[in-house]
Amino acid sequence: MASLGKPLRVALGLLLIISAGNAQWSGRPEISNFYRFSLSMEGGCGFSEDSQAMADLRTELQFGLTSRIRLGLGIGYLHGSGRHGLVGYRDDFRLMPLSLKAYYVLPLAHKLSIFMSGGGTYYIGWFHGVAGPHDNNAWGGQGGLGFEYRLTRRIGLVAEGNYRFVSFGGFKRLVPVVSSPAAEGASETVTYVTQRFPMDLNGISLSVGIRFGL
Repeated sequence: MASLGKPLRVALGLLLIISAGNAQWSGRPEISNFYRFSLSMEGGCGFSEDSQAMADLRTELQFGLTSRIRLGLGIGYLHGSGRHGLVGYRDDFRLMPLSLKAYYVLPLAHKLSIFMSGGGTYYIGWFHGVAGPHDNNAWGGQGGLGFEYRLTRRIGLVAEGNYRFVSFGGFKRLVPVVSSPAAEGASETVTYVTQRFPMDLNGISLSVGIRFGL
């Protein structure tokens, strides 16, 4: 997580610059982005070191505390496969993340806003690997940065990037063990044993979608 310090400082610096320069837009008419309730639906692709690209879908009900602060309660779907086990063997997984996030929104122009988000997520997981199908759940966190462009007073386009922190444990994989030949001229023998390992799904998701003011 220490490697994320510089990107986070850059993001915070950009938000401060935007906030300082936002006064020049105060005299211009805006399409208000404040609704007590709104619904967003997004789809995209997720990435991590321990998996191929993942399908990432989610929907979220957002509650507006003020015109700049929102709370979001979301449910999603992640589907991918890990790079564990024998060569050519993959661990298929499906996750249902349940998230609670806070948003801070800054208007950039007449219809364009930027937002920063962060919160916690509980991941319900279904996995199929060398140990067969099994369930595994884990707590995680996430933080993100995105943009919203208002098409009408109640409909907006959303694009965002989120970084997730989550790791699952208790999985098994096959590990080759090479035995030395018992006699001269005999060939080596290879057997496989099971080994427990964690599945690290820390990584970024990029998505686009639409938000409806209710």
